[in-house]
Amino acid sequence: MQKIIFLTLLFTTPLFFYTGTANFFSTPKQLLLFFLLLLTLLDIAITSFSTRKIALSTHKLRFGLLAFSAVVILSMMLHPTNRLEAIIGPGSLYLTLAFLSYRLTTINDKIFKHNLLLAFFSSGVVLALHTLLQLTVLHKASFLPAYMQSRAFTLTGNVFTTELILAITLISSLFLTIKSQLLRNFSYFVAGLTFFALIALGSLLLPEGELALKLLPMSASWSIALDAMKNPRSFFVGIGLTSFPIFYNSVKPLFLNTTAFWNTIPNGSGSQFLEILTTLGVLGFISFLYIVILGLKNHSTDVLTETFKIIAGTTTLALIFTPGSIPLLTILFISLAVASSSDPHTVELPNSLHVAVALITITTLGVFSYYSYKLALAESKIRAAQLALVASDGKSLYENTLTAMQLMPSMTSYRLSYAQVNLSLATALSQKESLTDTERNTITQLISQAVSEAKVAVSLSPNNSLTWQNLGNIYQKLINVGTGADQFALESYAQAVKLDPASPTLRIEYGGLLYQLALAQKEDKAKQSSYLAQAQNEFQTAIQLKPDYANSYYNLAKLLESVGDFNNAYLVLQKAISLLGPDNPNLGKATSELDTIKTKMEKTNPKSSPTESLNNTKEIVPATNVPVSEESTISTPSPLPTPLEGGPVDLRESL
Repeated sequence: MQKIIFLTLLFTTPLFFYTGTANFFSTPKQLLLFFLLLLTLLDIAITSFSTRKIALSTHKLRFGLLAFSAVVILSMMLHPTNRLEAIIGPGSLYLTLAFLSYRLTTINDKIFKHNLLLAFFSSGVVLALHTLLQLTVLHKASFLPAYMQSRAFTLTGNVFTTELILAITLISSLFLTIKSQLLRNFSYFVAGLTFFALIALGSLLLPEGELALKLLPMSASWSIALDAMKNPRSFFVGIGLTSFPIFYNSVKPLFLNTTAFWNTIPNGSGSQFLEILTTLGVLGFISFLYIVILGLKNHSTDVLTETFKIIAGTTTLALIFTPGSIPLLTILFISLAVASSSDPHTVELPNSLHVAVALITITTLGVFSYYSYKLALAESKIRAAQLALVASDGKSLYENTLTAMQLMPSMTSYRLSYAQVNLSLATALSQKESLTDTERNTITQLISQAVSEAKVAVSLSPNNSLTWQNLGNIYQKLINVGTGADQFALESYAQAVKLDPASPTLRIEYGGLLYQLALAQKEDKAKQSSYLAQAQNEFQTAIQLKPDYANSYYNLAKLLESVGDFNNAYLVLQKAISLLGPDNPNLGKATSELDTIKTKMEKTNPKSSPTESLNNTKEIVPATNVPVSEESTISTPSPLPTPLEGGPVDLRESL
């Protein structure tokens, strides 16, 4: 049974996807691994109970797998933040692959290795065929679902992962054709097909191609890893398995604001090895490297073993210089295990012990099955909520999001989703011209739940700028609706900026809130002046962080215009227009506003010129020698919400 499990694992993992979960690729692939793990545990329980024997690995690889697993468990124990995400995410993935690899090292069967290699090549063939068809025909097929009508769709879930697997398949098939007559005709076919698919897809992945790569630069990945090692605990056990995006925000190198990552938060490092160093520390990195070295160190001259060593070696090279993925990690662990397989040591279990082993295995199987089921069900509910949102079905959206949150109450992302759903429903209901007492109570309850869930998300992930930004955004939408929301919004945004200081968009959001609050201060001029000064500082900081971001200049220009500084407003808006480019849809609007400011400027001070004003305000307008930004959408902050009929909702307890 275990042989069938591993054949299924190697063939299916790169190809498997399912549209019934929020993520069509990663979640189904991981659930597939969990299912195969459960079958393995069941097989062990049945075998140990019926034969009173258990097979143990004799290869040194077992020590590396055990050490790596121990570090993963230790990291999850020492990092309580986002622990559930770590357990059901990379933590369980690493442990599952380590355990399956251990079991695979106990199967030293030449025919089985032959079948495994055939399964790997067959998977590559299917992937290559689909890639060629997708790039030429399928992306234009109207009968396919919308998500398949794109050249970017691939069975692995990521076009670059597909490219790497095709390259690994090509190299290993060429090696086999050179070294042996084994599978020679099939190897030629595999090599030829994967070569054409590799070239076809690779041409679209070039910098100017349709599917141009967006990988976190190696220099940034290395810089983040070094920052992680400055703390003694994170030096040894890392920052936490799912904390890379959070840590990235706090230490992001400023040069990334000149790249495609200026407004993107990557889920992981640009290198799998550097990600392990960052998230699992030196201990995790050394144990992972030890596994790779032990697997590649086998001196067997068997051509099947050598081929799997080639697969493992090329996959290792890929993971050194590129991000990891479930298919690539699966290929690495399985190929290392096959290259390290040896005759197992069979242990005779005493009468009482064989029952205990079976019971422990069955218990583990039961616990793992229960949580895997909860995860699968929760993800299916989130997917149902997504479909309900598209269909504008508020009731189904609310119920499915609530169910997902109740199934996994410690999942930060579910809490954030539930908070936003409550706020959206409250906002929609509040648009009615006349509210009944029942509707007003419903709005109060929805708002209270939105705030409560957002605060729970903050408590679950207190170092995550996104949870604070979400809380601030909710409070901002409750200004004039809930008492005290303005100050809570400011405090939340200030904390978000503290945790993500290099984000220009977050600075603009925070500055926009300050600007709108300043406009609302009709009587308290001192507070209005203070808010305006803070807003201007945030807009100027956004300009410093990303000098080619037109929206920073546009917001600063609107602020300067509102305080009557028309000369500087004119200059700053000119800069925004220069960054928009001639074909930008916002150009007409901005140009019209520039003419309006020029008219105001001439009326207030006919003798003044923009150039004269510029000489006196060098700190406001930065240097002009910056490239035109691709991110050239401009917008001012949204006005504060209109008060509810009957006055603000009293939410002092929830706020």
